[in-house]
Amino acid sequence: MMAVSAFSALVFFSWLCGAEAAGFKKNNQSKISPLSDSMRKERAAPSMKQTENFAAFNAKHSNDWKIRYSPRTALPEAIVGGKTYKYYGAPPEIAAAFLKENQEMLKVDLTQLKPAHSRTFMGLTHLQYDQVYQGLPVEFAYVKLHINGDGEVLGYQAKFEPEIKVSLVPSISEGFAENLVISDLGFKAKASSKLVLFPDEEDGTVRLAWKITARGGLAAGLWIYYVDALSGEILFRYDDLRHACVSPNDVTTGTVYGMVYDISPIPTVTPYPSPPYDATVSRPISNQYVWINGYQSSTITANGQYCSSIPGKVFASLKGPYFSVVNFRGASAHFDNGGGQWRSQTKGASSPHPYSNSSNLEYPVSLTDDWTASNWAFAKVYPRFTAFNVGGMDLASDYEDEDFVKIKDQSGKITAVYIGKRTSSFVGGPIENPSYTVILKTDGSGTNDGFTIDISSYLVLTNNPGSSNNATGSILWNTSLIPEPDSGVNEVNRLSEINAFYHLNKAWEYFGNLNKDPLSANLPIDLSKRVPVMVHAHGDPDNRGNCTQGVGGMQNAFYDFENDMIFIGDGPCDSAYRFRSYALDGGIVRHEYVHLVVNRIYPIINFGEFGAISEGFADYFSLSSLKSEGFDIDIIGNYMDI
Repeated sequence: MMAVSAFSALVFFSWLCGAEAAGFKKNNQSKISPLSDSMRKERAAPSMKQTENFAAFNAKHSNDWKIRYSPRTALPEAIVGGKTYKYYGAPPEIAAAFLKENQEMLKVDLTQLKPAHSRTFMGLTHLQYDQVYQGLPVEFAYVKLHINGDGEVLGYQAKFEPEIKVSLVPSISEGFAENLVISDLGFKAKASSKLVLFPDEEDGTVRLAWKITARGGLAAGLWIYYVDALSGEILFRYDDLRHACVSPNDVTTGTVYGMVYDISPIPTVTPYPSPPYDATVSRPISNQYVWINGYQSSTITANGQYCSSIPGKVFASLKGPYFSVVNFRGASAHFDNGGGQWRSQTKGASSPHPYSNSSNLEYPVSLTDDWTASNWAFAKVYPRFTAFNVGGMDLASDYEDEDFVKIKDQSGKITAVYIGKRTSSFVGGPIENPSYTVILKTDGSGTNDGFTIDISSYLVLTNNPGSSNNATGSILWNTSLIPEPDSGVNEVNRLSEINAFYHLNKAWEYFGNLNKDPLSANLPIDLSKRVPVMVHAHGDPDNRGNCTQGVGGMQNAFYDFENDMIFIGDGPCDSAYRFRSYALDGGIVRHEYVHLVVNRIYPIINFGEFGAISEGFADYFSLSSLKSEGFDIDIIGNYMDI
């Protein structure tokens, strides 16, 4: 399979190089849009006969009409301002009679018109017909008529191509044109094509073209290409994805991207002993919170954009409405552009030492407001644990003692869940509120020494937090924004948080398209609840060591059905003494999310036949979600196969 794929890629590359030499060249110069009316060149002017035809029409129908001619064809492009005499029949019959009666002036061939839209509003019927020539759509070519309830025509607009002189037999194949488009885009995409006629504003001709729609997932845009079907030239392209920030009231805007792996560092090739990693790519991040001017106002990214009518500096974590991703081995990812200053207060909590079985203890923590008087804005707080020994988990991710510490925000949502033993202090996940609650939940057997939080470390925005600075407000989640103590062991492991967050949200989007009931407005599956996610999960992380010493990384990633959370371990070591984090394999991350979806549909016991079916579902839908984004892959977890 791999040898065939590599050979096919080589053949195409050779063909493409030869085709470019033979004239199949992409033209990346700026093109005039077929819809940019004000930029069109004047190629034709109305004749004396055409002006006489309009004068006769105007005299016949009230003398109030105004006309605009197309600079491309010299045909009437708009006739407005007047009112015709009354026609009889239904609106389509009236339209046909009007066009036939004025054929000498309009030059519209009724046999080339295909009904496209019809709408009646406030007594007016608006009809649109698209031009189709010998079965091929003529792009951007149409005829519109507006008819009142009395049968009078009130307006006419058209872009009609009267003389089409081009071969309708393509010289390049549909597949070749699609490959040209994917090469031009520079990312993997799903493409669909159809043959059309394209009015080219560059030279005034009509071209036979492949119209190709290419989508590389929601984040990559929805690209429309026109490729000359005779020469292979890229005639025109545009992104048809509707973007989020369009309101003039949006004063705080920016983009959010992340350096991630589309699949994994080693998605398909033989992963052992240690081939070079695939490069990370910059991808737009959706469904992430961005807070503005403090913790009380936030917005959510869509297709890598955020916008808000509230002015202010911004800050963010890898947290959104559906996932909160944190790091057990260090501080979690953070961004701000408001002169963020870390401060602390001796506000904390401490469990009994040791704690009791079968308990559910809550410890509320609230900070004192020492920021408002300085005109600063509170952003987030991290609890600092100076002692932690709660529950137990081995390297295979089996619970030795199901006791947990959970961090809950003011809305009642869980931000992070911890289990294991720490011998050094660490900060917990971020809470975007000056108040939070620490929960100690224990099972019926086995106890440990508990936890101590000595201080709450919090961030305030000090640099004019109420004033926007869009020039510095865009985020690129990369290793510089994600602290990680293992950078000397495997630099890419620092991307575990953003890679997990990205792929979890891509999986959520995939199921969002499937999670529909055609007979009801209610969603079949409730996927709205936020899920806490822990990367670098480990039962004894301070004793993990590197790949040449210590006990090693946790050898699993799993979804906990009972506690509704996802834990992702650092994984095995390869021959280059590098941990291979499960969080860097998008197929594995999505696999765990499918388990969550199955559990939301109907909770099961994940062993025996039930478990086998659940694992099969998780593999199938993980691969399906990747394939839906244009990736040709038939294996998940290849990165972990060492």
